[in-house]
Amino acid sequence: MGCSILLALVCSVAIAQTTSVRQSNLTERPLSPIVRERTPDQVHLLPAQVQADLISKHCKLPVYAGPFGLTGAYTSGHFHDHATLDWAVVCHVPDRSGKHVLQRVFVYSPDPNGWKSDQLAFPNGTEPEGQDCEESVSAASPAVIRDYNRALAGGLEQLPSLAHEGVEVGYCEKASDIYFYRAGHWLKLQGAD
Repeated sequence: MGCSILLALVCSVAIAQTTSVRQSNLTERPLSPIVRERTPDQVHLLPAQVQADLISKHCKLPVYAGPFGLTGAYTSGHFHDHATLDWAVVCHVPDRSGKHVLQRVFVYSPDPNGWKSDQLAFPNGTEPEGQDCEESVSAASPAVIRDYNRALAGGLEQLPSLAHEGVEVGYCEKASDIYFYRAGHWLKLQGAD
């Protein structure tokens, strides 16, 4: 009887330690690693011409584990002006050698001839190739853009007139940049830090 109690006590301590180690390992790795990828035609919310263009670029959309799911891979919003509904998409594209996958962010807006796409820049002009974490996209309202500017840039960054949303590109769930379309160009503004 005494051995059974001692064995039960040792087993419960070992299980508790294993659970604690598993939980600490979960917090140390990136929060939303890729679990699989989806082809653009599998995302039925995207307009057919946007799907076709992404397919022609050999794009696959990441599907994240955790709270983002597929939604962190694309979003819609009024990115060019308040009257158009545009799409921003995180895209995995093979490099020329076919050995590496590069992350891209494309923004699509309606055009009289179909849809036009812009590729947004990456931090410091570098590709995030080989990173252990992923990018995500979301719509940033004018209020969010002003809040980031006030809180993180000390209100020093000169903001354009904010008549529509920006595209917030998140990096590794730690930081972000906001891309705001104005006068034919994408301006990079302060995001989360």
